[in-house]
Amino acid sequence: RNEIFGCKDDAKRALEKVLSRFPFYTAASYEANPVEKHKGSGQPLHATKTIKGYQLEIEISAHHEKVQTELSTKGRFMLATYPLAIENSAEILEPYKLQ
Repeated sequence: RNEIFGCKDDAKRALEKVLSRFPFYTAASYEANPVEKHKGSGQPLHATKTIKGYQLEIEISAHHEKVQTELSTKGRFMLATYPLAIENSAEILEPYKLQ
């Protein structure tokens, strides 16, 4: 979005709020650039501009370790059985898959 913030601190808080919703990503770098506008409407009388607000420029990168950890734990489940004398887990898993 092209959102303009009132100060640099507001921009930083908005960035932290957005990044908190995406735990697998982080801001590699960010910069709050000033947005300058002429005061008032119409053609300005001289070349002075005032700062209207700040806009964020962000470079996002992924947390590769967190992504790999999450992917390695996906798709696992526990299969329990009563007879404890089974030596190989494949003996339990094969009949379960055939169901």
